[in-house]
Amino acid sequence: ASISSATEPAFVNDSAVLVPTENGASMATLNSPVGWYTCFKSYPHKKDEAVAMDIAYLESHPIPDFDSAKADATDALISQLSPFGEQIRSSTNSLLDWLHHEFGVQKPGRALEQPHDLDADEFVAAVRGALPKSRRWSVSEVARLKAEYSETVAPAREAAAEIVLLERKLDTRKNPRGLDGVMIH
Repeated sequence: ASISSATEPAFVNDSAVLVPTENGASMATLNSPVGWYTCFKSYPHKKDEAVAMDIAYLESHPIPDFDSAKADATDALISQLSPFGEQIRSSTNSLLDWLHHEFGVQKPGRALEQPHDLDADEFVAAVRGALPKSRRWSVSEVARLKAEYSETVAPAREAAAEIVLLERKLDTRKNPRGLDGVMIH
């Protein structure tokens, strides 16, 4: 599950919940570790322990009141996050398309769903794992994979690192526990 803003039209499945708000502080609170903890402990669970993001539960989710300066700063950080997330999605889609056309990868497998989490050797191993074991690999094919990794995945890894830094800044800006006079409603 993920909570994100939609700035462009998108196709969603039947388990998506659309919250009509431009309040970045609400989204930051829902995505915070304590926000996910609250969801996991308070919301109903589906098959395989997936959290059901039902509207009735979202409406009662505790969201702190932010003063306007804190809300503006949070919105500014969130707007910095979006391009990095788009860069990761774009590079992943491009990479999977390239693997499909160049190497015949039909089912990329779990490891290649987030290639930015892999180093170059893990990436090569994941691609090799997605193809039949009987396939022979040449040195030039492995070199092509590593070159594509450097070209496509390495920038996505940098974007993921920037996301982590920005999310840490967001964690210091929000106060989901209602401390320091911030009231939860």
